[in-house]
Amino acid sequence: MTLRVGNLERSLSFYVGILGMTSFRREDYPSGRFTLAFVGYGSEETSPAIELTHNWDRDHYEPGAAYGHIALSIPDAAACARFAALGVRILRLAARHPPAAAGLPRSGVEARIWPMGAGAGRCAP
Repeated sequence: MTLRVGNLERSLSFYVGILGMTSFRREDYPSGRFTLAFVGYGSEETSPAIELTHNWDRDHYEPGAAYGHIALSIPDAAACARFAALGVRILRLAARHPPAAAGLPRSGVEARIWPMGAGAGRCAP
């Protein structure tokens, strides 16, 4: 999955600092004027990665223009409180997704957050 980001450092602080992903690697392409950063859980050799693409000449994307959303499973709803304390706005999703919430970092890319397992609780706005 690729997400376009307007501010790479702010995006890395969200995915690594708040969501707890690992920064796998970063590659600069001066001739194309862009940087790729790869993040994910676990190791890059055995786990999926999200590619964050930063085009140097663009400092923002309108919400939805970079991509729709990513979906993350979390151990329990307590993680939502940690995200909120770090500045992520937690929204309740439609009734057809009752356990899920949407985390909206300043990048505008929605992260749908799903507490796992029975009794995991719900993320509250």
